[in-house]
Amino acid sequence: MSLEFSKHRYIRSHIVDTLRRDLIGPSWKEGTTEPDLNEKLDLQESNPTRRYLGGFLEPSRNNDRHRVEELPETILQIGEQKQENSVLEKAHEMSDEKADNTEADIMLSPSSMGLTLATKEPSLDVEVNWGEYTLDENGVWARSHHIWSGKIETNIGENVVQPPPAEGIRIVYKCRAVNEKTTVTIRLVNDREVKTDSDGKNIPNGIPIATIYQPKIIVISNSNFDDVRSKKELEEDPVMSVLYRKSRILSFGHNVGVNWTDDEKQIMTEHIPEFEIPKMIPDKSLDEHIPSMSELTNPEKIDQSLVKLQGLVDEYDRWIIAAEESLFEDINGKKYSISSGVMKDAIAENLANAKLSSRRMRQGIQTIMNDDMVKQAFILSNKAIQISQEGPTGPAGIDTFKWYPFQIAFQLLNLNGIISTEPDDEYWNDRDKILDLAWFPTGGGKTEAYLGLISLTGFFRRLRYPEEERSPSVHVIMRYTLRLLTMDQSERLVRLVTAMNMVAIDNKSPDINNGIKFRVGMWVGKDASPNQLKSSRDRKDAKSIIKDMQKGEGLKTNTRVIMFEKCPWCGDSSISDPNNWSIGKLNERDSLIGKCKSDGCPYDCEEGIPFTPVDDDIYNNPPSILLGTADKFVQAAYNRNSKSNVIGIPANIRTLLGFNGHNRPPDLIIQDELHLLTGPLGSMAGLIETALDVAWNEACAGHRPKYVAATATIRGADRDAKLMFGKELRIFPPPVDVASDNFFAREASTANEPGRIHLSVLGPPNKSRTVSDQPMSSILQSAHEIRNMTDDDLVDPYWTLVSYYNSLRELGGAQSSLSTRVKSEWVPEFSTGEFGERDISNLQELTSRVPQDKLVSTKSALENDISHESPVDVVVTSNMFQVGIDISRLGVMTINGQPKSNSEYIQSSGRVGRKFPGLVVSLLRSTYPRDQSHYESHRAFHQEIYRHVDRTSTTPFSLRALDRALDTTLMALIRMSCESLSERDSLNQIIQGNRRLVRLPAENAIEMFRESVIGRLNDAGTSSGNDQKFIQEIIREIDRSWTKLKRWVDREIGQEKTCCWLPSSKNSSNENEVSWARGIDGKSGVFVISSLRDVADEVAIARSFKADHPGYYRYGRLPEGHLLSHTSPGSIWEKDGRSYLTLGINRWENRINHPNPPLETPLSKGGQWIREKQIEADSRLLRTRERDPVKRIRALPTDNQEHGHVSYRLFPETHRCESGHLSKPRVDENEETICGIEDCKKPATQMRFVSICSAGHIHDFDYRWWVHRGSKVSCQGKLEDISLELRKGHAYDLKQWVLKCKKCGSSKDMKRVPIVSEEDKDADSCGKYGEPWLQNVWSERDRCEQKKVHRQVGSASVTYNKNTSILMIPLTTSWSLANSDIISSYLNEPDENGMIELYNIMKNRGTHNQALKQHLENSAFHNSETDTVDFDRFFKTLAEFKLIQNQGPLAIDNVRKREWSGLHFGKGAGLGEEFSSTKITLDEPPWGEENWPIGNMSRVDRLTELRYITGISRVLDSNEEIPIDEPETDRENYGIGAYNFGEGIYLDINTKWLQRQAVNRISKLGEDMASMPYSMEPGRLPNNVKLQIPCIEQKSNRNAFTILHTFSHLLIKQLCVESGYSLGSVRERLYFDAEGDTINHAGILIYTSGPSSDGTLGGLAGQAGLKRMKGIIQAALNSREACSNDPVCKEHEPLDREPNGAACHTCVILPETSCECRNHMLDRNWGD
Repeated sequence: MSLEFSKHRYIRSHIVDTLRRDLIGPSWKEGTTEPDLNEKLDLQESNPTRRYLGGFLEPSRNNDRHRVEELPETILQIGEQKQENSVLEKAHEMSDEKADNTEADIMLSPSSMGLTLATKEPSLDVEVNWGEYTLDENGVWARSHHIWSGKIETNIGENVVQPPPAEGIRIVYKCRAVNEKTTVTIRLVNDREVKTDSDGKNIPNGIPIATIYQPKIIVISNSNFDDVRSKKELEEDPVMSVLYRKSRILSFGHNVGVNWTDDEKQIMTEHIPEFEIPKMIPDKSLDEHIPSMSELTNPEKIDQSLVKLQGLVDEYDRWIIAAEESLFEDINGKKYSISSGVMKDAIAENLANAKLSSRRMRQGIQTIMNDDMVKQAFILSNKAIQISQEGPTGPAGIDTFKWYPFQIAFQLLNLNGIISTEPDDEYWNDRDKILDLAWFPTGGGKTEAYLGLISLTGFFRRLRYPEEERSPSVHVIMRYTLRLLTMDQSERLVRLVTAMNMVAIDNKSPDINNGIKFRVGMWVGKDASPNQLKSSRDRKDAKSIIKDMQKGEGLKTNTRVIMFEKCPWCGDSSISDPNNWSIGKLNERDSLIGKCKSDGCPYDCEEGIPFTPVDDDIYNNPPSILLGTADKFVQAAYNRNSKSNVIGIPANIRTLLGFNGHNRPPDLIIQDELHLLTGPLGSMAGLIETALDVAWNEACAGHRPKYVAATATIRGADRDAKLMFGKELRIFPPPVDVASDNFFAREASTANEPGRIHLSVLGPPNKSRTVSDQPMSSILQSAHEIRNMTDDDLVDPYWTLVSYYNSLRELGGAQSSLSTRVKSEWVPEFSTGEFGERDISNLQELTSRVPQDKLVSTKSALENDISHESPVDVVVTSNMFQVGIDISRLGVMTINGQPKSNSEYIQSSGRVGRKFPGLVVSLLRSTYPRDQSHYESHRAFHQEIYRHVDRTSTTPFSLRALDRALDTTLMALIRMSCESLSERDSLNQIIQGNRRLVRLPAENAIEMFRESVIGRLNDAGTSSGNDQKFIQEIIREIDRSWTKLKRWVDREIGQEKTCCWLPSSKNSSNENEVSWARGIDGKSGVFVISSLRDVADEVAIARSFKADHPGYYRYGRLPEGHLLSHTSPGSIWEKDGRSYLTLGINRWENRINHPNPPLETPLSKGGQWIREKQIEADSRLLRTRERDPVKRIRALPTDNQEHGHVSYRLFPETHRCESGHLSKPRVDENEETICGIEDCKKPATQMRFVSICSAGHIHDFDYRWWVHRGSKVSCQGKLEDISLELRKGHAYDLKQWVLKCKKCGSSKDMKRVPIVSEEDKDADSCGKYGEPWLQNVWSERDRCEQKKVHRQVGSASVTYNKNTSILMIPLTTSWSLANSDIISSYLNEPDENGMIELYNIMKNRGTHNQALKQHLENSAFHNSETDTVDFDRFFKTLAEFKLIQNQGPLAIDNVRKREWSGLHFGKGAGLGEEFSSTKITLDEPPWGEENWPIGNMSRVDRLTELRYITGISRVLDSNEEIPIDEPETDRENYGIGAYNFGEGIYLDINTKWLQRQAVNRISKLGEDMASMPYSMEPGRLPNNVKLQIPCIEQKSNRNAFTILHTFSHLLIKQLCVESGYSLGSVRERLYFDAEGDTINHAGILIYTSGPSSDGTLGGLAGQAGLKRMKGIIQAALNSREACSNDPVCKEHEPLDREPNGAACHTCVILPETSCECRNHMLDRNWGD
C-alpha cells in the first residue's frame, strides 16, 4: 500500500479513514484505502453486527425483541435469560452525573435513521444506499451494495416510499410549512421481520441477515437549502445571532450525523460525522503596529513605541467603523433571517463596548506617556517579560519574543485600573467597578497577557510605595480552581519573577533594587503541599519530608515539597534532588530553600529558587505572587499562624492578605478559567469573595484590588460577575461583527493552516458499556502501523492518546479495558499483520485522586516524545485536564461521553492539536440523551461552537449556600476586618471589648456585608416582588447568624468561659475554653467549612488485602453518594482497572471499643447512629426480614479517625496471566500483580465473571467446573491446572474463549456462560461460601441449593440495593425541633391547650424556660431583634405536628401522603434548615383550567432527603432481602444511610387535566394495555415505589400514573435544556393517589439532592419563576410529539411484556439516577 505520510495532516487523515473502516465498515480494497463495497468477512461464528460498532439499522419487527442470543457473546456485554424471556441487562454505568438505563429501553439498536432540512423547492432528489450481508456455506459474510434514487415532492403531509426491490425497507418523508419555507424530514426505516423457526424463535443469524449496513441518505436541491432552524431559535441569544448571522445550519440528523457541501445544494448523512474547527491566529497585518521588545524596553524609544501602539488602536477604530457599516447594511438589507429589532439592540451594545475598549486603550497609552512612574514600571515590566520568554526554558520556538496584538492591547486596557491604587485616583472606577475578562480561544495567549499585568503591578508598587515595599508583601493573587493548573502555572510564574529579580538587581534605583526578592508562593491544600516548615506531629512538614527523601526512604506521604522535575529556568534535573533542598533563612525568617546546581543557573545562590509551596513560609515571607486554588481562601476564617520562628509582625493569613496595616494589600487579583468557578464551588466562592471584599474596604481604608479574569468559554458571566465580585463585566475583545474575526485574531483557512478535526462515534444501546474499546484500539494500532512507514517526529503527535472521562467510575472501567480488552482483544483484531501489534504498556492517569507527587511525574512523562525509551501510550484523565495542560506534542484525544457542560468539552478538546493538526473523537452512547443530541447535531454544534457555550450558574446567596457557609463567611469577615477579634481566643471581645475599637467596627463590617449582598442581588437583576421577599429572607439569615454568635458569647461569658473561634490545635486543651466552631468530637459548635469543596463529603475506605489478615489495609476515599449506589455493601465496583467487593458493615472498622462507639452514639452527638423518629425500630419504614431485621441506620464514615472506615477487597480473585494460566495471583516486589503459579511470573489481569443466585449469594466463576461440565471424565484438577486461550475473534465472540485442563485434557469454550439460567438442568448449585461480604472465607452456612447464573462485573443484576428515601418535611415526616428530649413531655399532652398549660407549670421550675428558649433560638418562632420566642405559635404548630403523627404510625405506605401534605399545603416553610418552600402566586391558568396541567407551584429552597439501604438482592430485584450487616456481638443490625441536602420545584398537577389525558389514552390503547402490566411483575418497578404509592397496584390507576410519570420526564429534560443542568443531577419524586376513577391528588417534585449534585446550593429552585416555568411546561409538552427514533418509537405500544409504550432513550428515558421507577411506565402516546 502506497500512502502519503509526509505531513501531519496526512497522518491524521489516515487515522480518521482507519477509524471509519474499523468501526463502521466496509473494509478497504486490497492495497488501497478505497471502501470495498463487496467485502467478505470471515468472522468465525460471529457476524457483522458484532464486528462493527455501529452504522447499521436492525429490523424493527423482531419476534424476540430482547434477544440475548444475538448479543455479542463476550465478556464485553453479558445478557441474561429469565424464565422464557431473554432480556438485555445493560451495565449500570452510573456516575455522579450520568447513569445508563436498564431494561427499560425498547430498542437494542436503532431501526431507523434520517435527517431534517428546510427548502423552498417543490421537489428534491434523494439517493439512499446501503449494504447487506449474507452468510455463505463456508461461514463467510459477503456484502452486496444497494442504491435507490428518486424524486420526492415537498407537498405538506406524510408520504411513504418502498424502494424496489428492497423488501422491508421504508422511506418515510414528512413535510411541514414553517413561515416561508418547508421543513422536510426523511427517514429510512428497516421494517424487515426476522425469520423464525417452527417454534416461533429467531433463526440463527436472523437479525444480522435482516439488518442493513452503512446506510446513507443523500438529498440534492436545485437551489440552496434554507437554514433549518426556527426564527425563535436563531434569535434566542441576540449577541450570538449577530456573530453567527452568516452561518447557516442546513440539517439535523436523527440517529445519524449530517453534513453538507460548500455550495449548500447537497446534504448527506454520516455515521461518523466530521468537522474541522479552524484555528484563530493573530492578524499578521497588525505586526507593524506592535513595537519590538527592544523598543519597549529602551527609555529612548519608548515614546516612539507608544506612537506605534496608538496606530494599533487607530486600526481598531477603523475596524469598528467598517464592522458598523457592514452590520447596518445587513440590517437594512434584511439579508439574514433575524429580526432587525433583535439585531439592532445587540449591535448597539457590541459597538458601544468596542468603542469603550478603544477609549480605555488610548487612555492607557496616554497615562504611560504622561506619567514617568508608570512609564518606568512599564519599561521594567516589558524587560522582565522579554527575559522570561526568551530564557532557556521559555516557550518552545521563541528566539525573539514579541507581543501578540491581543496581549499588549489587554494590558493597555487594564493599565489605568492597576495603577489607580487610591480612591481619589483618576481611573479609580476602572479598578472599583469593572471586572475585565480576557475572552480568547484556548491557546491564544491569555496567560502571557496577564503575566504582563503581574510584572507591571510589581514594579509599580515598588515605585509608588517604596517604604511599604521594603518588607515582603503580596502584590498579586492568582486563583485557579484545580491544583494541576496551579502547579502548571507555577513554572511560568517562577520564570517571570526570576526575570523580575534580574531586572531589579540591574536597576540602580534603591526603590526597585530594595533587597526583597520577587517570589511565588503556591497556596494549596495540605494533601498537595506541606502546611508547616518543620516540627509537625504527623511528619508531613517540609523538613521531615526532605530528610526522608535524602535518606532514600521514599515519600511517606503524598504531600510534596519539590514541585519541579526540571528547573523552571534552565531545565536541569538537579532541582529535583532532595539534597539541594533545606530549611534556611530568607529576610531573617525561616524559609524553604531549593537550589539548582547547573552552572550559571540563577537558583544556585543563597536564596535559591524564588518559590515556596509551604504555608508557614508563605506566612513568614508573603510572596509577591500568591498562587492558589480558589477554595484555599476559605482559610481566612481560620487565620492560620506560622508554626515557625518569625520576627516582627504576626505571620498569619491576616498579614498575608494585607489586613494588618503593616503590609499593603494585593493590588491585582486574577481569576483564571472563570468558567470553572460555577455551580456549588462558585456559590461557596462568592460568599467568601464578598466577605474579603468588605474586609479590605473596612480594614484597609477603602482598598479595592483590580480584578481580572480569563476564559475561553463563558456566557452569562455578567450576572455572575455582579453576584460574586460586585462588578460590571467587560469582555475583551468585545464581540462585534462575526465570530470568525475579533480584530486581534481571525480564523485561518484550513487549507493553509490545519485546524482541529472533531469526529463523533455513537454506540448503540447494547454496546454502550464498551463504545470506547474499539475506537481507542483502532487509533492506537493505526499510529503504530504508521510509525513503521514514516518518521517518528511526524507520528509523535498521534502516539500518546488522551482519553477523557466524565466520572472517575467510568475512568476506572476504562483502565481495566485498556489492560485487558483493548490490549489483548481489539488491537490484535485491527492489526493488518504486517507490522505486528502495538505494545500498550505505559498507562498514566491525571485526575483529582492522583497524589501531588504523581501528578508532577505524570505531567513530566507526557512531555517525553516518541523517541523516549518509554513514551506514554495512553493517559486517562477527567475534568482536571481541561485547564492547565499545555503540552504541545499532544495531538489526539477521545472524549468518552459528552461532558455535562459544553464549556468543559471546548476546553478539554482544546488541549490537543495546539501545535500540530489535532484530532478529537467523541465516543458517545445512544442511551444518554446529551450524547445523542451532540452526535445528531455534530456539524451544527462545531460550526457555531461558541454559540453553544453554557450559561454559568452561581447562587452564592441562596438559602442552601447560606446554610452551608454563612457561619464560616462571617467568621472570615470579622477576623479579617477587626484586628482585636482576629486571634483564635479573642471572641470575648465581641461583648467585652471597647465599643469604638472593637464592637462598632464589627457591627460596621456586618452592615457593609448586608449592603453588599443586597446590592449584588439587585444589580444581578433580582428585583421582582418574589425575589425581593427572597432577598429579605437572606438578610434575616445573616442577622440570625450574627445574633446567634453574639448571644452564644454573652452566655458563655456568664459561665466565665474564654470564647474561641476555633478549638485549640494543641494536644492539651484548656477546660475553660469553649469553641464557636465545632471540634473534632463533633458534639458542639457550629459547622465551619474548611474548603469550598466541602459541598461533597467523601467516605473513608480501606482495602483488606488478605481475608486471613483483616488488619492489613490501604486507605482511600470514595464519594458518599457511591456508597448508596453502586459501591454499597455486597456490591462489585471498579477502580484503577480492577474490581472490588464492598464488605458488610460488620467487617468495617466500627471502633466498637472506643469510649464513644460510633454505632451507639447518635449523629447529633458526634457518632454514626442516624436517629429519626420515623425510622426507629417500631416503624415499618425500615424493612423487616426473617433473618436479622434492620433496627438502625449507620451514617457513612467520613472521618476514619473517629468513625472508622468502610472495608473492601479484591473480587473476583481469579486472574489470567499473559501465558493463559488461571490462578489466584501474587504480588511481586514491585507491587505488580503476577501469575499465582509458582514458576510463572507473567503479569496477570483480573477475570470478569462472577456467579450469583437468586438467594443473593455471589462467587468467583468456577472455571474448573465449566471446563469439566458434561464431561464423563472425573478430574481432580485445581484452578491452577486450567488455562484460557483467546483465539482470533475473541473480542466479540465467547466461542473463541477456550478453557483447557492440563490434568485431564478437557476443553470447552465459554459461549454459553452468560445464558445459563436457573432452569438449566445442568446448572451448578450455589453451595457454600456465598456471602463473602459478610464473613471470612472459612465461615460456613447451610448449603444453598439455588442454581447459579453467571454475570460480568458491572452487570446491573449483580446487585440490587434495597433502598428507600424519605423527605424531611416538617409536620409530615420529621421536625428537628420536635426531635428533642425537652419537647417529648409536651407531645404527651392531648392538644395545644394541654401543652400551654404544661408550659406554664414548667416555666417556673428551674431552668426549663431558658432551656426551651435556647432550643428554639434561631428558629422561625424566635425574634432575633427582641430575643423573644412566640410560644403560642410554637405550641399551635407542635399540636398540629402531633395531630398528623397520630393519624397512625408513619409507615412505608403513607409516607408519600405525608410528604405531599407538606408540599401541597406549604406547611413547614421556614421551620428549620430541613425544609423551606414558598408558593408561587398563580392568578389564573395561562391556557384555561382544562388545558393547563399545573394546579399550584412551589419554590423549595431547602429540602432534606434521607436515603438509606437496608439490604440487597441479586438476579432480580425481588422482595427477598439479603443482609449487609451481620453483627458478631449483641449489637443491633444496621443499614446505611446519609442525608442529602438540596432544593427543587414542586408542581401540583391539575387532576382534571390528568384525568382527561387518561381518558384519551385508554380510549386508544384499551384498559389492559394502558395499565402497563409488565411493570408490576416482580423485579421490574422498584418495590419502594410500589410500597409508597400503593394505589398503583390497582389496574385502573396505572394509566394516569403512566401519564404523570411521562410528564415528569418531559419536564426534567426541558428543565435541563433551559438551565444547563446535567440530566443525572436532577431527580423526580412522584405523588399520586387515586380511587377508582377519581384522582385524589397528583404532584411532581423535581429536585436536586446530593452532596455534589448541580444546583444543590440554590440553582434549581431559582428556575421556579412563573414566566420561566410556563415556557418550560409548554416546550416539554411540545417535545412529546417528536423523537429521533420515530416512526418506530411513536408506533410502539406496550404489548405483552414491554415496560413502556412510545418511549426510548432519545425522547423520555432518563438516567437511572433521575428516574425513581427504573424507566418503567413511560408512554408519549396519550391518545391525542
